[in-house]
Amino acid sequence: MIDHLENTDFLDCINTDLSKIHSTKQNLKWSLDPTSILRATAPMKVAISSANNSDRHGAAKLEGSRVLNMCVDLVWGSEEYPRPTIEATIQLVQESIPSITFNGYNDMSGKFEEHVFSFTEETMSLASLSSEDTEDPFRFYKYVLHFSGIVQDVQDTKQSWRELMEFTLGRGLLITLKNSGPSRSGFSSSSAVMTTLLSLLYKATNQVKELKHVYDLALLAENRLGLRSGWNDTYCLLPGGIHDFYTQPCPGIPTPKLTKTNFGTINLESRLWLVHTGVQRKATNRMNRRHEVYLSKDEALYPYIVESLALHEHMSCAMHQERYEALGKYMTRYMDCRIAFDPEATNPQLTFLFKEWIDKGLIYGGLLAGAMGGGIAQVIVSDYGLQVENGKTRMEAAIEDMKLACDSFNNKLYRRIKFGVNVEGVKINVQV
Repeated sequence: MIDHLENTDFLDCINTDLSKIHSTKQNLKWSLDPTSILRATAPMKVAISSANNSDRHGAAKLEGSRVLNMCVDLVWGSEEYPRPTIEATIQLVQESIPSITFNGYNDMSGKFEEHVFSFTEETMSLASLSSEDTEDPFRFYKYVLHFSGIVQDVQDTKQSWRELMEFTLGRGLLITLKNSGPSRSGFSSSSAVMTTLLSLLYKATNQVKELKHVYDLALLAENRLGLRSGWNDTYCLLPGGIHDFYTQPCPGIPTPKLTKTNFGTINLESRLWLVHTGVQRKATNRMNRRHEVYLSKDEALYPYIVESLALHEHMSCAMHQERYEALGKYMTRYMDCRIAFDPEATNPQLTFLFKEWIDKGLIYGGLLAGAMGGGIAQVIVSDYGLQVENGKTRMEAAIEDMKLACDSFNNKLYRRIKFGVNVEGVKINVQV
């Protein structure tokens, strides 16, 4: 019941707050040189702390919230250096028979593969712009054409085609997006994709006001599609790399403010390791367990929420001051607090992984990223874990050995994910 009421109130609040910003324009046209190509890149989010879910709408509205996260570029395949995980282009195409074409590359189906979808005026159907299929790899592509104001009514295919041709100046349209990051793993990849696509369309149609508020509008778009994203998922894409946000209690949607800046990143990238465990816990039916405890003031569990707020401050200061041993210990205690009031946040296999590495002195501590459901472990590697033996660090060897120690980690997803902190956020350029 709390989840339902929270979601209803959230949509009411965000629709009200953004009613003056969300585009109601019609007859939108490509505003750039018709031969130009719009390109955008975007990072992904690694959530370090939310004071244990304080950024959920119900909690943020009543209590305020705290969030510590960072933008990251990931290392692709066998490449040596990280680069933006989201790469997208949009361009007009001179064709004798104009078509709308979507190209995609992602792992939505469980493995990385390319997808293509195209339609013309003759082959267009209600399904061409429908965003109802949650497994459609082009669901976001279709929805942003409507949400951005280019297409007004997707149920009227003839009118939709006329609006598309007005936007493209009678040419074809090609939208391409490559997402090399893991889906459904807590990296907020859906928010990065939505923000990137909307940024491109707002830029192409010269919607300056909407582009300025794209982080809020992307949040609205995702939630209208039924995705339970929060401001933490879109605002993480702001420039700066590492963000320490806070919001005040408010009657509507929070306005995040930045506190600390100028975090060190060079040492952080060598100390904070991301490990994709490939072990994703089942989605809990108690998304608002924290809020339940907050409202009840349960005498046994409420102190863990209070402690989580204090731990957030300690973690932020330790990161800012590059005190990594302290940061690791705070992270471990932070996850202990979450498990105390929400035992479903982890499982025995993941508990074993952290305990094994801590007991062997390989890490100072760590936690599961984000809402703790995606199976991404964040660990602070100790001096001992960074020592090199037989051509590899002790921690690298331990990651490999874990496959033998626990069958659950002998899976195709299990590996270290190398990254670099991205300080640019969503970046758009026009190529003529």
